Amino acid sequence: VFMNKTQSPIINFNFPGFPEWMTQQLKTNGITKPTDIQAATIPFIMAGKDVLATATTGSGKTIAYLAPIIISLSESKQKTLIIVPTRELAKQIEHEAKILLGKKSPLQATALIGGAPFHLQKRILKRSPNIIIGTPGRIIDHLQRNNLRLDQVTHLVLDETDRLLDQGFMPQVDEIRTYIDHHPQTVLLSATLPKQKLKIGRASCRE
Repeated sequence: VFMNKTQSPIINFNFPGFPEWMTQQLKTNGITKPTDIQAATIPFIMAGKDVLATATTGSGKTIAYLAPIIISLSESKQKTLIIVPTRELAKQIEHEAKILLGKKSPLQATALIGGAPFHLQKRILKRSPNIIIGTPGRIIDHLQRNNLRLDQVTHLVLDETDRLLDQGFMPQVDEIRTYIDHHPQTVLLSATLPKQKLKIGRASCRE
């Protein structure tokens, strides 16, 4: 499914299958009405569709994929891998994931980024966190050292896909994908995705 951010009349999170506990978790954090990108993408992600969407920074795109993925993980207890171009974005997504999970959730989120102690990340990975957010280089470091396995990954997210492309990270992303021997549900989010790059993004999603 390919979509751009469009105006939506949806005024609440009353999507089919969207649980009350997630609605309350969002409300606790001051989120009561879906943004356009959230209204456009959440139903498709909850339906198990691959999604390629564009939305500007600050439009709520992180919650657009985190909320439905956390709902899915709460039932399966499997894993999501989120690949991002920068440490700052990884830490931001980790923070938002922990807010949505709340203090009582059995699910865990962690960021794998350069500049952070490698041995501490290795220790956290032994606990098998469910939401793994990382930059390509550090993810590959852990994969090559067998600290990280991706056989239980049910969702693969590329956030800021345009920057991953522009900064030359796609060969590393392709290398990471060789560690996944199945096709997880794939979500690509981007602020802009020019037409000449669109075919690259679509190739990462199932037709």
